Order: sequence, then structure tokens, then C-alpha cells
Amino acid sequence: MIRQEIWEEMKKAKTYQLSCLYYVDKKRKFNRIYNMWIIGLAAIGAPTFFISHWCAFVTTIAASVLEVIKSFIPAVCQSEEDRQRLMDLPSTSEKRCKKSKVFGICTKIQSLQMSYH
Repeated sequence: MIRQEIWEEMKKAKTYQLSCLYYVDKKRKFNRIYNMWIIGLAAIGAPTFFISHWCAFVTTIAASVLEVIKSFIPAVCQSEEDRQRLMDLPSTSEKRCKKSKVFGICTKIQSLQMSYH
């Protein structure tokens, strides 16, 4: 009974670790795309000045608004240090588990479970 509970806790910890890594990866991808939009709008706005002043004005305003949103609302684009702290969460929990006395029992139970499967 206790072995099963420990095994369930280990599975839950691994699930949390994987979901945290997935979340950070998703946020990094969003930030890359967001920055590409800002750069793209600025790159399109510069040469269009010779074609139409309004087109350049609109793209400049759009790029400015996106940059202001990025600066003032940190939930839109997470900073790199926040993402790094999230990446460090699973490793710190593993370090704590390895220091605890339960870690030896956990590895024994894990090897027993793996031998049954």
C-alpha cells in the first residue's frame, strides 16, 4: 500500500516536471513569434514610406503598440529569467528528493515496478 502511494507520488512529480517543461517551451515559442511580428512590422514599415506615408504610419503604430504591450504587461511575454526559474523547479525538487532518506526507498520501489513491467 505504501509502495503504491510512493510510486503514485513519483509519477505525479514526473508529470509536473514534464508539464512545466512543456509550458516553458510553449512560452518560448510564443515569445519568438511575438518578436518576429514586431520585427516584421518594423521591416515592412520602413520601405513603405516611399510608397505611402499612411502604410508606414500604420505599421509603425502597430509595432509600437506591440512593443508597449510587451513592456507593460509581463504576462504577455515572459522574461527569460522567469522561464529559467520555471526550468529550475524540477531540478531543485530532484535535488531535495536525493538528499532525503526516502530516495533510497523510492529507487528500490521504482526498480521493483520496472522489473514487473
